Amino acid sequence: MDPNASFRFESGLCVLGNGPHDEDSTLPPRLARVVFNRPEDSADIVVYNGRVPSRTNPFIVHALNNDLCQFLESALKREQADLRSALGAPASSGLTFVRLACSLTPELWVYRMPLAPSLARPIGLGNRKPLACAYHNWLGERRLAFELIRSASSDCQIHWKSLYFPSPESSSVRHGDPWETLQAAASSLSTELWDQASRYDTLHLAAHMDRARMQQIEHLFHLVVGENGTPNWWLYDQQASAAIERLLKKLMWCQQQRYLHLLSTMANETAAG
Repeated sequence: MDPNASFRFESGLCVLGNGPHDEDSTLPPRLARVVFNRPEDSADIVVYNGRVPSRTNPFIVHALNNDLCQFLESALKREQADLRSALGAPASSGLTFVRLACSLTPELWVYRMPLAPSLARPIGLGNRKPLACAYHNWLGERRLAFELIRSASSDCQIHWKSLYFPSPESSSVRHGDPWETLQAAASSLSTELWDQASRYDTLHLAAHMDRARMQQIEHLFHLVVGENGTPNWWLYDQQASAAIERLLKKLMWCQQQRYLHLLSTMANETAAG
């Protein structure tokens, strides 16, 4: 017997992240709604990061059904542990819940969740203070999100418009191997090399950064929880972090296009029988 059967949302489920508002998006009516770290009158489920010293569970869930709260807290804890081993970093609450939700509903709508916050450090932020979002592997989270869309299609249809974004501005830098530039930047103390890596044209990056290379560089774009020192000094440097943000958005677009091509190929093969 499926242990999740008692908590199925057969009519569908709507998950609202904390990212930018989706333009021209109308939320589906009469569906259970999930929000994160904020009370909202229209929400049926509120998921909080359980940052309470006396608690061992990383999540606190508020809903009218106490049994549902307990189930979700335990299930989310297991999901996050699985995701951490795949990411090398704690997974965001959003991705953790979406992954779990795929087993709880036949149709899932996800809004305001691009999994792509800015890593550019704001002016005035002390050079020893990390950005909270820098502790998540966003390139890896988007990789897993696209893989989830691909693999869950038979059991759960996922509508996730905010995961996709348009191509960054084109560039005239279309020579050299970006992989070599990235390796050089990662082993140096040069902000100039990171700036150089960020100036490559997006299509040039896509031609040189295959899936394996993309996954190998994920560790360059996040910090490690509990680590006193980090080799990723560029995430603490204002100038370098601006280049990192520019580069990361280009890499995310390349990753996105690769999965869109894969999904299109799968759809064509299914249509062909």
